[in-house]
Amino acid sequence: MGRGRPTTGPKMVEQIEGTPEAQARARWALETLTGTVSIPEACAALGLSEARFHELRHHLLGALVHAAEGRPAGRPPKPLPDPAALLARVQDLERHVQDLRIEKETALVREELALALPHLRRSRGPGEKKTRRGTSGT
Repeated sequence: MGRGRPTTGPKMVEQIEGTPEAQARARWALETLTGTVSIPEACAALGLSEARFHELRHHLLGALVHAAEGRPAGRPPKPLPDPAALLARVQDLERHVQDLRIEKETALVREELALALPHLRRSRGPGEKKTRRGTSGT
């Protein structure tokens, strides 16, 4: 005798979330496939014509095959951003980079001036106002 969990066969459908009607259709379709129930018996139990039952069973098997398809490993790739939004973001960043370059150049010029003309950077005492050359502070 085999080991492991006993198989419940078509009754496993009852463990799947769905309406009782959908579970019954799936269970009867599986029972016809295993040979435990004939198609006319399943049709009578479900109140379906044989043509409709074959259509239903074909649809269920198609869904089963589709669900069994292999999938690539890992997460699906993220969708690409909107090209217009991406372009706008790049343009904003380019403007920001240009502003930073101007600020850097300005800071370098100020530093060079401070080093070349140190007398312009004379410190004033507290309360002493800045005056022009040649004029008195009074």
